[in-house]
Amino acid sequence: MFKQIAPSAADSVPSLMGVYLQDPNPQKVNLGIGLYYDRQNDFRPAACACRGSTPAISTT
Repeated sequence: MFKQIAPSAADSVPSLMGVYLQDPNPQKVNLGIGLYYDRQNDFRPAACACRGSTPAISTT
């Protein structure tokens, strides 16, 4: 069944990580999806992601 499906082009977004890691610029910006790091390279979740994980309406 799947033999009839042609391979698609590689997704360009994940390839940004390789470009990011090779960039010697100390002020580079990681454009990876959903992961944000501070200047010390510590992971910091985006504020909008934190707000989105909290229900807006209580069901109790």
